[in-house]
Amino acid sequence: MTARWTCAVVVIAICVGGLSGRAGTRVLDLAHLLDDYSAGRFDQAMGAVASAGDVEANQLRTEWRTTGRVWIDAVPSAKPQRLLAAAAFALETEHLAVERGRWAALLPNVCPLPPNSKNKDAKAPAGLCVIQWAWQLLVERTVPDAAERAWVLAASALLEGVREFPVLYTAMPGAMIPERGLLAEALVRHPGDARLRLEQAIAVASRYNVTTAGGGVALDFVSIINNGRGGMPVNTRARVNPKEAALSAMRALVDDPEVGAEARLRLGYVLWATGDVEGGRAEFAEAARAAHDRDLKYLARFLSGWTVLQTKPDEARIDLAIALEIRPDSQSASLALAALELQRGEAARADELVKASLAKRPDDVDPWREFLYGHYPRLGRLIADLRREVSR
Repeated sequence: MTARWTCAVVVIAICVGGLSGRAGTRVLDLAHLLDDYSAGRFDQAMGAVASAGDVEANQLRTEWRTTGRVWIDAVPSAKPQRLLAAAAFALETEHLAVERGRWAALLPNVCPLPPNSKNKDAKAPAGLCVIQWAWQLLVERTVPDAAERAWVLAASALLEGVREFPVLYTAMPGAMIPERGLLAEALVRHPGDARLRLEQAIAVASRYNVTTAGGGVALDFVSIINNGRGGMPVNTRARVNPKEAALSAMRALVDDPEVGAEARLRLGYVLWATGDVEGGRAEFAEAARAAHDRDLKYLARFLSGWTVLQTKPDEARIDLAIALEIRPDSQSASLALAALELQRGEAARADELVKASLAKRPDDVDPWREFLYGHYPRLGRLIADLRREVSR
């Protein structure tokens, strides 16, 4: 065969292959992908899913309970590791679905059908059902261990990033106890774990994830939220005051050596969001003293200043200046301080702050921009931790 004919055959094969993929032919082999992932070829498995189209990726989501289950059961002696690998791979593919804007895609055959359901083609949001399925795999491994904990931390970060906070504390789909969320279930298996308790506290406090222009408290919001009419569901059966639940969850952790500083920071934010500005600033000050992480220290000082931009500009100026000593040229603190300088007629100083921030940190992701997304910004590191457990 001549070189010209060889090229022609290759081109035709590529075209036919592309057309067959668009026509609905499955191009992702879940069992093969699980083989790669469980063997530590993580990037190869994820690269195949990433390079496929949305149709193929969504098809993969419908195969977990069938093809995925067959793969798990195929080697009984390796079943615990296969359960973990499948749960981890499912989590990573859902992260990819989030990045593609396909997290909540309505699909049939992903969620288990309710008993006696007559609609076999009923569609449901796929992401949550895949995560619930993966969690059930980990429970099936029977013994809670470090690998399971690593998965829960990564899953919590993912759910925080897509604002599915209720699923973490009170609305787990398909749970044995409907009022028990993922973290409550995990804490039964990992009692007293400080990092899991912090994730649960973040979820409980998520109804207070609010920002207002200039750092002031929106009084109408405070009235709505304190009367229990916020956007998150409340466990009315237990008649828990949502504000007290959030404050109690954070206060229980403030002295913990591992998560105490962040708990204080988030406690301060809840206090501010519910109208106790000075109580919040007191917690920010304690968080700044206790934190060893530079970003936490920066956030504590930034929030202490940002929350009184309108009411105490002189005190705000001091806090923001300290924040910039901790994390020089950070954009949120630079812009807030520039606004204060402009208000008192220091236009040259304001201009200097803004230009320095844009020049020295052009691609910076300021910690404040990520604060209300819980630990979603850490998801890459958490997935790396999970992969290490899969490779053991």
